Amino acid sequence: MRAELLHRAERVADPIDPLAVALDQLRPGGELGRRLLAHRRGLALERREEPPLPRVRGDLRREDLVPTLEPASFDLVWLQAVVEHLLPEERRAYLRQFWRALRPGGWLVVTETPNRVWPYETHTSGGRWLLPWMPAARIFATMRREERFAAYTDEAFYRSGIVGSTYGELLDCLGRPADCEEPARALRRYVARLYEGARVKTAARRAAVSALGLLEPAVRGLTRRPVMAFTPYLNHVAFRKAR
Repeated sequence: MRAELLHRAERVADPIDPLAVALDQLRPGGELGRRLLAHRRGLALERREEPPLPRVRGDLRREDLVPTLEPASFDLVWLQAVVEHLLPEERRAYLRQFWRALRPGGWLVVTETPNRVWPYETHTSGGRWLLPWMPAARIFATMRREERFAAYTDEAFYRSGIVGSTYGELLDCLGRPADCEEPARALRRYVARLYEGARVKTAARRAAVSALGLLEPAVRGLTRRPVMAFTPYLNHVAFRKAR
């Protein structure tokens, strides 16, 4: 689980190409003032300045660091495999605090989070149909029937990442702010661009990618959601704070 907050990024293209952001291509030039690395066991604050400053550590789940983030102080908040490990109240509180910490024109990117719109859970259970569509309480009751999960508390299940998120939930947790732009909805050829970086390429996969590519405009138009809102994992979901 990793979160990065980039402070004082210099020479960032304006506007940032949303496709570049969505495909993990964001490479701001110049010095980055601060970087936050959130891990399952804690959150480390690393200052990258000259000379190097000591690293300050805090625990995200003890809420001793996130509330100290100053408003309008970061250009990018990158949440990689983070949201699914947070409790519901933490998702609402932290995402809103991260949003307040962004400067106008800043980005909040969520990636590698299981998508509850997808009916097959693979993150924690090892593979179970329809589990993501169940209410959290039923997920927990179902999994406790297995010996290895029998002693899990509700919080332990949340921390395991078995309760993913959705594109709509992310917007709800942000509070659907009026200054929230959704550039991911404008992406074109998302599936094809992902396939370009795939290690395994076959005729069957190319045919599937072509078919999915034809469906992308319809998905965006009918649902008013980006394509990644319907993939097994929420990857490259980018929200931008209006200037």
